[in-house]
Amino acid sequence: MLVNKFDQKQTGNGDDFDSVKRKLNSLVSGIDLTKIYPVSAHNAYLANRAKCSLALYKKLPDEGWVKNFAQPLIEVLGNEIISNIEIMSKRAETLWNNSLFNEPL
Repeated sequence: MLVNKFDQKQTGNGDDFDSVKRKLNSLVSGIDLTKIYPVSAHNAYLANRAKCSLALYKKLPDEGWVKNFAQPLIEVLGNEIISNIEIMSKRAETLWNNSLFNEPL
């Protein structure tokens, strides 16, 4: 079972994983708690989209999702950071790791 929206936990708006497992256990009888995985589909989507674009075109496109993907870096370093392939590749890897999809996959 995948439990989505764990990116919101990072902003303080969600339950921690143990709380979610307890709630699921009370709602779904007989569920194997070791088969519950917290994930962030949003982070995984942005990371994979950036990785694909960087691999195919060696740059990020001028599209709205890129601002969502790079926003924390833009706030500190400015919009020109989007053209730095090395930093954007590291951002994609970090965001993928934060999506928590490695474990269930």
